[in-house]
Amino acid sequence: MKYILSVFLLLFFSLANAQLFGNLSDDRDGQTYKTVIFKLPTVAEVGIEREWMAENLNFKIDQSFCYKGIDAYCEKFGRVYNYDAALAACPDGWRVPTAKDWFQLFDLYGGIHNAGQSVYEGGKSKLNLQYGGFGEPGGYWHGVGKEGYYWDSEEKSAEQAGLIIIHEGTREIFHDRSAKYHLNAVRCIKETD
Repeated sequence: MKYILSVFLLLFFSLANAQLFGNLSDDRDGQTYKTVIFKLPTVAEVGIEREWMAENLNFKIDQSFCYKGIDAYCEKFGRVYNYDAALAACPDGWRVPTAKDWFQLFDLYGGIHNAGQSVYEGGKSKLNLQYGGFGEPGGYWHGVGKEGYYWDSEEKSAEQAGLIIIHEGTREIFHDRSAKYHLNAVRCIKETD
């Protein structure tokens, strides 16, 4: 009986956290991105799903760049964008996530203080956040292979916007702000009705 109960509980929790996978084809340039759909906890018995890109955006737009200007970095890590370009870069029907979107996702994996290993490349979430570094005007580049910087859509001031930061080997994820001229990665989330 104990064995049957254990198997049932394992199956229940596996299904409760089950994810669906898909693809996003960007009609603008023909690129295809992997996506993952997360089921958020129900509210008033209404299940909510959020579909995220499982790869960094790599759509060329003004004020988007390859790390150090090298195309191979775009192929591996996607492009980096200043804040205004980031808001304009997602395909139709997709947008830059809010801080709330990011936090809801991290909560599925233990919250901002513990979700790191689950959401980084190769983690069980399959979100595959990458350590693509960031750029600054004047050709200054930092952190590739060690850190990842992702815009959230929230303006903090006329000069700053929200930022999600990941560091190699840590469980903690950081939420901060960045100057809008900095060049950071973008993950798009599908708009909901």
